[in-house]
This record gives sequence, structure tokens and C-alpha cells, in this order.
Amino acid sequence: MGISSTGLVTRVVARGMHTEAYQRFRDQPTLQSTFRIAASLPIVGALIDYGKRVQSKALLSIILEKNPSEYPPYLKKIADDINGKLIGTDGARGEVKTYQQAIHDLGRAGKLDGGLPPSPTELLKVHGILTPEFSEVLGKAHALVLGNNRPYFIGGDTRISKEILTKAFANGLASQGIEVLWTKIPVTTPALGFRSREDVEYTVVVSASHNAPPDNGLKTFKNGEKLPDDLERKIELVALLLGEGLLQIDPVSSPKGVREIHSAGTVYGEYIGYVTRKIEQLMGGRTYFPFEGYKIVMDLAHGAACEVNPKIFEKLGSIVIRMNETPNGELINRRETGSKLPSGALAFDDVEKEENWAPLKERVLTEKADLGIAFDGDADRGFVYVPGQKGSGIVVDGDMMLAFLALHLKDEKGTRLFNHVVPTTMSNVGLIQALQRSKIPFSLAQVGDKYVARRMKEVSANLGGEQSGHAIPSDFQTTGDGAMVAALFLSTLIRLGEPRKAFEKLKEIPMYPQVKKNITASSIEKAEAFMSVLDDRLSRENGEIYRAILEKIQRAYKGYILKVASCAKGDKHVTNRELYVTVLDPKQQVVGWVSIRQSGTEKKKIRVYGNHVDKSRGEQIHKGSDGLEAFVESYLVD
Repeated sequence: MGISSTGLVTRVVARGMHTEAYQRFRDQPTLQSTFRIAASLPIVGALIDYGKRVQSKALLSIILEKNPSEYPPYLKKIADDINGKLIGTDGARGEVKTYQQAIHDLGRAGKLDGGLPPSPTELLKVHGILTPEFSEVLGKAHALVLGNNRPYFIGGDTRISKEILTKAFANGLASQGIEVLWTKIPVTTPALGFRSREDVEYTVVVSASHNAPPDNGLKTFKNGEKLPDDLERKIELVALLLGEGLLQIDPVSSPKGVREIHSAGTVYGEYIGYVTRKIEQLMGGRTYFPFEGYKIVMDLAHGAACEVNPKIFEKLGSIVIRMNETPNGELINRRETGSKLPSGALAFDDVEKEENWAPLKERVLTEKADLGIAFDGDADRGFVYVPGQKGSGIVVDGDMMLAFLALHLKDEKGTRLFNHVVPTTMSNVGLIQALQRSKIPFSLAQVGDKYVARRMKEVSANLGGEQSGHAIPSDFQTTGDGAMVAALFLSTLIRLGEPRKAFEKLKEIPMYPQVKKNITASSIEKAEAFMSVLDDRLSRENGEIYRAILEKIQRAYKGYILKVASCAKGDKHVTNRELYVTVLDPKQQVVGWVSIRQSGTEKKKIRVYGNHVDKSRGEQIHKGSDGLEAFVESYLVD
């Protein structure tokens, strides 16, 4: 497959020119980029109007001063089309390659058709490849949209590509007069988020979280929270226009410097002190080892947690036994399988896969530990393993963690600390039922921890999270924090009197098996085209596909009440490019759901998930030649 229709447009232009004229066209970045955008975005008509565009500074003023919904039509079409394609639910993310390597690899794979090669922007949008060149453009876009008289701080996990992306992003910031501090020292996302609350206004995290080692990403925090959508949309639009040469912004006359921080204490010391103080306060002001005597096996995923998180628990008095503790970017998120390393298994892909957790369970039992804790690559999330009797045990994922903390974490007077909980549309029905039985209010949010955080503010909730392990206890932390949440969990166990009792408490929370299928499309374009089925339901072809999907769900859940969520009708827990169906019993109690959505961090993946108290009924809709999975896959895979 070629690079969209860029090569075609370029050849058409070339055939209409003499060689000399075509050479002049190639040497004019604005014209060249205009045709590239016309090829890479389905908005050729908008770009004809764009011939009347204002000068760059005036254009930038429009972008910065207006809400994206108020942009002029030609600009709004560009912004709408690019929305979410460069910056997803957890920042910009992709497989990292240099620009030259990316072009070489695409050429060898037969994915270039001659003509102009794809720009770094198009490499990310179409091919999911993140380059240092795009990182620099993104840094410049941040400076132009956000500004800042205070320094930015950039850090990340252990990935090998961290340094080249960091330096490129820093150069983009510095070219616009922003002072930059950065560090090679691996540091967790929550520790960096904390810095943006205390020391600097903005921190940039270079990490791809739970993704495989070749991937990396860039996400930004302001005052301890991820950027709101309107700012990300502006940054995304400015990055696109800069990358394609349609926005010409010169460097400032006196660029600022880029300074490296070498002290680990400076990088994460205050964060460690903050977490330990909050836990000591929760434990009634006990400042002398409140976790003393508790043994913990900690799986550090060869990631950012290697130096940071053990120190937190050791400072609180725990004995910490480390697993996967080498801060090696080539091994990040890889897990032990017996004596073999790496296994290639990513433990956070599916908590229900026994093989992902066998090494941690075995180590907990061998060491006679009280708990096992596993973090992902940047440690913004974590799972806990609680041993039971005779080798049994329970893996506590994000949903069970939310239920357990909401039900059992109380102050000294016995009052629950969490008054309102925000799960996501992908949360287990068991969590919803546990909250309903205990009369704890809850509100659903879109998938993505930043959407959870936003929904929590809207409904004044102080606990929210995702099944994947993100949990936000907002009275303690403003973003997902695996270490803080695990420490709250252990605090709750201690208050219950004996950690082993937690096993029985956890068994009281019903968790029903989920049916999960991650379908990888042949290309990002195919995935986007399929998701447009759920966005554009008026066309005849798309309407037929949409109705066929609903009919399959209705047949499987005959006798139940189905409620299709609609963004247009004001449901805030879904987008207009997602299908989400809640299944209710005749008493209007939630007993299941079906979801089809595109991954926010891996754009080729379409997630077809389901959950029902009756496992066989849930599998009925998904499996088999006439099932939902096969139907969706037929549209995604060549």
C-alpha cells in the first residue's frame, strides 16, 4: 500500500509541469506540504479554501484564542480529521524509529509507491511510527500552545529510545524560549506527575506504559493531571501544521538551554516522601514503620519502578523481595516464565491468563510473603496478588481494587473514605453489583484514566479507575499511581487485622469472566474506516453493518433489556465512535455489557469485549463462525 494518495497527487502535479517548474514546486515547502496534507487527509475541498489562509502568526492566534468547536470551517475540518490520530488517550505513542529507518523499512515492505515520502507526521498517523523528528515538532507545538515562563521537566522509564525522543522534544521547546530540565534516571509516571504539582507547571513523560519495548510515547502533565482534550486538540493541530510546513514559526532570538538533572533525590525524592507521609497519616499518624513485619514480593517489570517503588515500601517498614528488577529497556514489561527470561508475555494484557501470573504467585508462596505486587513499565498502575490457603490466591485487578477500597477503607471512626466511585464502561459487572449492594454511588466514564479523572471532577467522586490497573484515589493522588494504591491496599489489610483475612473479603466480591478479543487490523486506515461505521450511521452501507451488529447482540440476549449508549443523547461514558450496550435483567439490574471500541494507544487494535453474569451467554455472542468477533474481523483483516 502506498502513502495514502500522496504519490498520486505528486505525480499528477509533476505531469502538468516542466522539469524546471516541478523543481521549483519541490523547493517550496508550503506548496509541497499543502499537497501532502491534501493526500493524507480527506479534506481536499477544505484545502482549496485554505489557499486564502491567513499568515502563520494570525493563523496561530486563531488556534490559540478560539475553542476548537469555533474554528473557521477550513480549520475545523482539519482539526476534526486529525483528532486523536497523533495524540491518543495516553499521549502520542508508536513504534520508535529514526525517519531514515522508517522510510527504509516501509520501502522494503512495499508500502511506498514513489513520489514524496511520508512526513514524520504521516508516519505516526498512518503507520504508527514515532520518530525523533515528530517529537521535536511536538515539543515546539507544546511551547506555542501552552507557553510557560517556568521550566519543563522531562523524564521517563527505561526504554532505549527515551533519550533520543527526550532530546528532540527538548530542542523543540528550547527553540521557542522554554527552559528544559531532563533526566536519564528512570522515574515513574506518578512521580513525574507529582513534580508538576510541586516544582514545575508541566512535566513530560517519555513512556509507552505497558506496551512492548520497541514502542514509546510522550504525555504531558499540568499541575499533576493530564492535559484536557481542548489543549491536546490544539497541540495536535499545531503539530500537524508545523510538521507539514503550513505553519512557519521561526526560533526565538534567544533560545533557552537544556539542562540534565543527575541526582536521583532531586528527581523522585520528594515524591517518595509524599507517599510515605500520606500513608503514615492514614495509619493514625504512625511515623515508625507502619508496614513493619510485612513481606512483599515486587515485580518491577524492568521499568521505571525499579528504584522508586521498593524504596517507598521499605521506608514504611516492609521487607521487599524484588523480581524483574533490572532497569533494562530491552526487557521492559517482560515477565519471568520459570527460569527463562524474557518470555514475551506481557502480564497486563490479560489478568485472566494464568501463565502471566504464575511466576509472581510461585515467588510469593516460596518466600511466604504477605503480598505480591506487579507494576507496569511506568508504574502508573499495578495489580496485587493475595495468597490464600493451600496455594490458592487471588489476583486483584483494577476493578476488584476499586471495590475493595470502596467497601473496606475507612477512617478511625469507621466511616468509608470513598463516597462516590467512577469505573469505566469496561469494568466488570461484579464491581457494579458490589457498589449497588453497598449503596455506594457510582458513575461510568469512558475508557482512559484521564477520562476517569475528568468524570470524577464532574460528579465530585474521590475514587475512580480502570480494570487495567489504573486507580485514582483523588484525596491521595491526582493521577494513576500503582505504588500509592498498593500502599492503600496494604493499609486496609492491616486495619482489617490480618492480611490473610483479605482473601475471604476479596472472595465476597463477585468477578465474572469476560470475553475479550483484540483484533489487529491490516492497517490503521482499516481500523479507522471500521470505526467510522459507528460514527456515520446514516449512510446505507454503514447502517446495514451497524444493524447487523445489533441484531447479533439482540439474538444472544433475548429476554433481556438492552440499552445502547449514545453520545448524541448525552451519555458521557461513550464517544460517537464506539458501540456500548448495557444488558439489564427484568428488574433493571445490570447483568452484562458488550463493547466495540478502538484502542486509544494501539491504533490498529479494535477491542471486542463482553461481560455477563452467565459466561455461556457472553461467549455465545462472541464465538463461532456467526459470532461478533468473526463478523468484525472480516472487515479488519485482509
